[in-house]
Amino acid sequence: KAACEKAGNAQTEARQVVVAAQKLLLSRQKDAKNGSGSPSVLEEINRQLEQLSKFLASLDKHRAAVKEQEHKFVAQRLLKDGSDQIAKLEKMFEATTERAKLLTEDGGMSGVVFLSHAVDCLKGMMKKSSKTPKELFGELSGGKEEMPEAAFLATLKSLEETAPDEMTLSEEQIQLAFKRLSGGKEGVSESAFLDEFRVRYFCTSTVTMTDG
Repeated sequence: KAACEKAGNAQTEARQVVVAAQKLLLSRQKDAKNGSGSPSVLEEINRQLEQLSKFLASLDKHRAAVKEQEHKFVAQRLLKDGSDQIAKLEKMFEATTERAKLLTEDGGMSGVVFLSHAVDCLKGMMKKSSKTPKELFGELSGGKEEMPEAAFLATLKSLEETAPDEMTLSEEQIQLAFKRLSGGKEGVSESAFLDEFRVRYFCTSTVTMTDG
């Protein structure tokens, strides 16, 4: 029974995180379609939304299985049967934990979402201070070729006081955003940093060109 509760709680928590991630991704998807994000980010968001939908379906399936096994365990009260069910539920719990890593692994869905939000916060900061992305990079890198994680983290954390409504990322989420931006390296190059601030436009339908 304890294993049932453990697996059920893990699935409930995972589902809450997935639903929250879906809402954030849908918001980012809308922004990206309006031209505020790069095509690569939009493609990644669409891919991750598809993964989350599959993940939710799998969680719901496992949740039903957990309830069924729990009822059977309580009804039968047999040691052998209970041991077998606990073993199955432990495997379900392990599978749920592995699937939930999609939300936290470097380079995964969470990294894309957190980086997109971090860049939006930096854009707002630059607008207020009339700085360009290049100038901001120079400030964060201290004039060096690469920007360290500490400078990236400190700048975004400072926005908690100046723009609390905009800056909603935790320190761990900012670190995930940096790892996504740096590709797992210790620093971020100027070209990689500036690329996040480029606005790209792409045609979604055929346009007839005329001389007029």
